[in-house]
Amino acid sequence: MTHQLEKVIGDLTKLSTKEQDAIAELIQEELLWDFSLKNSSDKLSILAEEAR
Repeated sequence: MTHQLEKVIGDLTKLSTKEQDAIAELIQEELLWDFSLKNSSDKLSILAEEAR
């Protein structure tokens, strides 16, 4: 884990449980979105070619 990430996580521990959960959900959604895009690049290329 990087120093910057450790600092951010330390800062997050100072937030309320509700705020921590909200941020955790945002991070999880972002990770899932990135994963989905990386795994669908071939499909997106095909769709883009068909659209042209």
